[in-house]
Amino acid sequence: MRILWQLVFSQLLLIAPVAPYGFTLWVNGKRVTDPAQLEKFFKRYPQFKPPNWAGAAPPVTSTSSYKPVSQKPQGSSPSPAQPNTNANSQNGKETQPQPSSTAQGAISLSANVIKFALEEHNNYRKKVAKGQVPKMPAATVMNELTWSNEIASKASAWAAKCSMNHSPSGYYCGLEGYDNIGENLAASTTSADGLSTDEQLKNAFQNAFKRWFDEYTYYNFSTRACSKVCGHFTQMIKDSSEKLGCGIALCKNGITQFILGRPAYIIVCNYGPGNNFSNKPAYETANGKECPQVRPVRKDYLCTGNGKKGPKNCVDNNSYCSVWKREGKCELCNNPYYNWMVGECPRTCGIC
Repeated sequence: MRILWQLVFSQLLLIAPVAPYGFTLWVNGKRVTDPAQLEKFFKRYPQFKPPNWAGAAPPVTSTSSYKPVSQKPQGSSPSPAQPNTNANSQNGKETQPQPSSTAQGAISLSANVIKFALEEHNNYRKKVAKGQVPKMPAATVMNELTWSNEIASKASAWAAKCSMNHSPSGYYCGLEGYDNIGENLAASTTSADGLSTDEQLKNAFQNAFKRWFDEYTYYNFSTRACSKVCGHFTQMIKDSSEKLGCGIALCKNGITQFILGRPAYIIVCNYGPGNNFSNKPAYETANGKECPQVRPVRKDYLCTGNGKKGPKNCVDNNSYCSVWKREGKCELCNNPYYNWMVGECPRTCGIC
């Protein structure tokens, strides 16, 4: 009986009522507020877990690029792609995308080609929003993509390496203020002058985008499972992505991990934010949801406009926000807590 009393008493010492969880944890005389540490403790000692414990915030498991199972290229080989949309919107007015700076070896894209790439992406996204894709529900808050010269410049630099490999983790982090950027690649053989005109460039992009989108046949929306590679598709139509930047390079001597000894081109498209996580649906389907603050206007099935990032009500939802900020949990890059902090502590982290 004495032993039983001591066990119960120790539980009362370890866990005492306090906001925001309804309890706090004391270890060796020190209060523990980190939700990850709390989760670790309750996993080891489940008998001490309070009934109102909802669990720690899930860590972000995705890196800056989506990396599908590699396949041997046969003439043309896609690798996960990122969506692009129509003309940029600034201060409520549409502006035509302008050519971006291009890395040495990459092909400079005219405003005409950029506009085409954006329209192709947004048209595909609109098909999903309208419910026109077989066996796929309609998306209810699909963002319209706009072009980012900053992201496109980085994509061009990677394309110029002429390698059918994804960029390293964190390569794009911080661009346009995003904690993660999605990356899709495509490659194909061509002739030495096969990309010398706008029409040829448009055709190259169009072929890549179609191959990426056609992967919908391998995607089961209900289970979020792919019977074959379908990450290009889910990235293209990720509803929370906002910006696109693409680059293309002509590689006269071939492309590493694709084909060597003959001319070929590689396309790199990046999406900000990527948010292409395998444990999350590709897009929202619930009716009655408003467009996000960053794209506040609903027009022709897409959420468009140029609003502010972050939640509409810029308030913290947790009394430990200042503590977590001191612990580095507001940092944009290499931080598994960032997405959770966006919802819990937007004001403290300067997100809105």
